[in-house]
Amino acid sequence: MSITVFVKTISEDHEMEVSGKETVGKLYTKAACATSMQVTRFNLIWEGKILDRNGDETVQGSGFMEGSVICLEERNETVTLWELRHIPERVAELHRLLSADPDIALNIDAGLMNSETTLALKTSDLPCGLRRLIVTDTTGCITTIGDDFLFGCDFLTSISIVIPNLTTVGTCFLFSCDNLRTVDLEHTSLPPQKIQELLPLISNWRITLGRS
Repeated sequence: MSITVFVKTISEDHEMEVSGKETVGKLYTKAACATSMQVTRFNLIWEGKILDRNGDETVQGSGFMEGSVICLEERNETVTLWELRHIPERVAELHRLLSADPDIALNIDAGLMNSETTLALKTSDLPCGLRRLIVTDTTGCITTIGDDFLFGCDFLTSISIVIPNLTTVGTCFLFSCDNLRTVDLEHTSLPPQKIQELLPLISNWRITLGRS
């Protein structure tokens, strides 16, 4: 018996036909083919649980039905800003990870271990060679990005800013980031007027405003 399941990514759903006798691990391989991603870069989530990529449980035994929706959650390396600035061993570990996989996404939780409401992030804070950056705030305390945010960062190609209470960005926001192509500001509270002010710069840089 075959059933159709949907793998839901951030931007779209991918339809896959699977056999009830296939292992759940096979879903990872099929999802990788459908989304053009490497298997090691994501987890599949169903009903709030991460599916075991190495398990031998069958699709049928897992309770999947026709039309079931599985969420694809990209794996990334999470670090605090404090760790980047004060723990050399952690930075060295990140350099090793980036050497092995240059496309790995680094998630900086800027709110943890930080009592400031304004985020100041410099290019020198990042591991050199990092291409994909996610800046988050799980505490909800950050409301402002300060001046010269990642000024002159010429190695980043994409950045997602997931700061729900962000309402203000300073001058020279992502200025002279010559290789940056994708900026995601969707998960912020920036007012439409501010977004409009950024659009000319984004147009000049050939950057897409939206999900990375």
